[in-house]
Amino acid sequence: MSRVDARVQVVDTRTGRTFTERFDTTPIRIGRALGSDLFLPHRSIAARQGEIAIGPRLAYFRSCAWLRPSRIDGVRLRRGRAMRLTPQSVISLGPFEVTVWFRVRDRSSERDRKVTPLVLASLPAALAPVGAHRADDPLL
Repeated sequence: MSRVDARVQVVDTRTGRTFTERFDTTPIRIGRALGSDLFLPHRSIAARQGEIAIGPRLAYFRSCAWLRPSRIDGVRLRRGRAMRLTPQSVISLGPFEVTVWFRVRDRSSERDRKVTPLVLASLPAALAPVGAHRADDPLL
């Protein structure tokens, strides 16, 4: 059995406000609906905009919105389409830019599987890739 440790950083490009959410389950549902895992309150975001699915070595973003576009690195996704996230991927949803870092832990042995973390070069030290982490961070 595996457990996901994921951090999603959201930047509001209008205000410059940044926040980070932690998740331990997948998929991570993103939207304007109150039941979304990642709630983004803006009129340009659909109730169910999309979702991030995390596997043992890869992460994907799947667009769920009919009229409101989702973009990964500037490429627009049609509804129902999924795109693999790379370590440099930025998901653009309305005025928000979303980046993802994750790892999968094997609960039976509590050893990390080798997973390439998804990060942005501008992430704060608390979200930096493994090797550049703080010693007091329990997730790294």
